[in-house]
Amino acid sequence: MKKVYSIFIALFLAQCSSGPISLTLPNTKTEKPANGKEVVISESSCGYHLLDFIPTSSNTTLYYAMRSIQLKTMDKYVAKITLEQDWYHGLIGTFLCSTVNATVIE
Repeated sequence: MKKVYSIFIALFLAQCSSGPISLTLPNTKTEKPANGKEVVISESSCGYHLLDFIPTSSNTTLYYAMRSIQLKTMDKYVAKITLEQDWYHGLIGTFLCSTVNATVIE
């Protein structure tokens, strides 16, 4: 019985681990354009937790959303970045969606 509890605790502790995520935006302008127009660029990525403890692509949702924003904001002045995470509960699991919004001035 101790073995079952040990396995359950190990799975519980390892389910939400992910590597570090860089929130910097390389190759963006550092000077704000004088008469620029504000545009919001949004990217999202989703994953799934099967039975609420087996992650399927949910640990990398923020990484992929941030990577897409990095590609879209190259050579633009970034004024603001917001991060959102939405959870949608289903019958046998949970969806996790990470959204990154970047306000750029073109």
